[in-house]
Amino acid sequence: MVCLACDNSDHMLILAIAILVAGGSFCCAYPKDPYTELLYLAKKVEPRLLFCHSRNLNWAKQLSTDLGFEVVGVPMDEPANKTDSSSPGWFGDLFDYDYRIKSKSIDKLPVPTVKPLDKQVAMILMSSGTTGKPKAVSQSHWNCIVDFAPERRARSDNSSFVCVTSLDYVSGRSIMFGAINHGYNAVLLKGSESTSILEAIERHKLEVIYLGAASFYALITYKHLDKYNISSLKCVLPFGAKILYLDALREFFSKHPHIVQVRQGYGASELSGICMNTMAPQEYLLDCANCGRILPGSQAKVIDPDTGRLLGPNEQGLICVRGETVFPGYYDMEQARRLKADEQKNDLNDSEDLNPFIRDASVFDSEGYYITGDLVYFNDKEELYVIGRYKEVMNCRCTKKVLPQELEEVIIAHPVVSSVCVLGIQSKRELGLHCPRAFVVVKPEFYDVSKEELSSVNSRSLSDESEQLEHVGEHKLCKMNTERRRMIAEDIMEFVNARVGWKKQLTGGVVILDEIPISRTTGKMNKNYLRALDLDQIEIYGDRST
Repeated sequence: MVCLACDNSDHMLILAIAILVAGGSFCCAYPKDPYTELLYLAKKVEPRLLFCHSRNLNWAKQLSTDLGFEVVGVPMDEPANKTDSSSPGWFGDLFDYDYRIKSKSIDKLPVPTVKPLDKQVAMILMSSGTTGKPKAVSQSHWNCIVDFAPERRARSDNSSFVCVTSLDYVSGRSIMFGAINHGYNAVLLKGSESTSILEAIERHKLEVIYLGAASFYALITYKHLDKYNISSLKCVLPFGAKILYLDALREFFSKHPHIVQVRQGYGASELSGICMNTMAPQEYLLDCANCGRILPGSQAKVIDPDTGRLLGPNEQGLICVRGETVFPGYYDMEQARRLKADEQKNDLNDSEDLNPFIRDASVFDSEGYYITGDLVYFNDKEELYVIGRYKEVMNCRCTKKVLPQELEEVIIAHPVVSSVCVLGIQSKRELGLHCPRAFVVVKPEFYDVSKEELSSVNSRSLSDESEQLEHVGEHKLCKMNTERRRMIAEDIMEFVNARVGWKKQLTGGVVILDEIPISRTTGKMNKNYLRALDLDQIEIYGDRST
């Protein structure tokens, strides 16, 4: 197992392909993460080689100590002081093929041991971790081969893509390996900043952008967007979350009629993509949740999450998937060693007897279907619509089950709201119930708004001191003054209360933020960050969870 802790680059892609051809496996770590994140991954996959920036070479020594075996570090950039000329000092030296065959003939070079394609791990992807700790998702060589079969892919010959994610995410893998397999161009970027993407579109005449939903919103609302020539753009593919900003998207499409396609799909690290739909922009605006039909090589069923009963068209339930692109199981050497130690007290240095794959009943059902955890339904045309995550369902007042997305769709319609994320906070008053809390970003032009300018649905004013929302905490993550934050929070609460039933109200309160952090790789809102915020960082208005 080889760990790639380096930025997006052509060198990283070349290295990944070389590892696969040699019969190895690789995983990826974000180079700017702290060492603790790398160690979490390393305990699960046990890498023997670490390719990283020269400034992080000490990580290899730390891993060797923490894991109990040697991890060799190789810098991706040329070190300033190269002391040992007898061995490759950095990744670039490995391009010198003569180095490997100086002292031995080619027929004596080691031949990789290859398992059956569906058993041989090609790469380890980390799940997004939106509903818990990230898991190590194994992908076999067969998974990758089937995923890039022509009948599963829309033709993209001679197209140019922008790639902002690395190989450890389905989007990055799809674009980079897809470019090699299908012959289109991929421009690799080291981040998803709007400026970098727009510059790349203008400079390289890119035709397709593939971005997380939140990153895509940042791009189409970027204040300097009109300064860039993006007329080459023909197709957009926002992924990772339901699109709530239809008004902004409608304006973007009207200004850029050269965009003639929107692609919408469904997939996961464990599945790759299993659905895809291609629509015209106006069609997409009317049916933006339509993910299309199941692709060849995959099977899906929808079941009642409580009873397991098979459901039919237009019935909402849990989607389960099996097929050639479904992963072999979660990869966890740490757990495998722990289970082995529990079974027998013998020497565990030989890992051949260990089974690192987790395939229990919480992951796969008795028929071999992967249990995704996503709530969906299929319409009469067998087209898929995603409702939300089953684990995110909130048990609100009177045990009413509410999805965060339902409240987010209401809140985003408020004229001052730029983006929103709703989380279920555990109620301290009623055990087992949740209190919905809204984390809201206000549009910049409303930072100086007066009460009269707010478009609240209610006619009565909350300006009286006796009726002002109580708040707790000390706000350090919003530059807006306290009175204006209170005023907007009140207005949002009124707005929501007029549109949802008593059981669904924001009993967890409202938090106003300058921004909601976005995952640098997935483009999704960082919900774990929001859950970890405490009263030293934020003010919560109208909280009734305690």
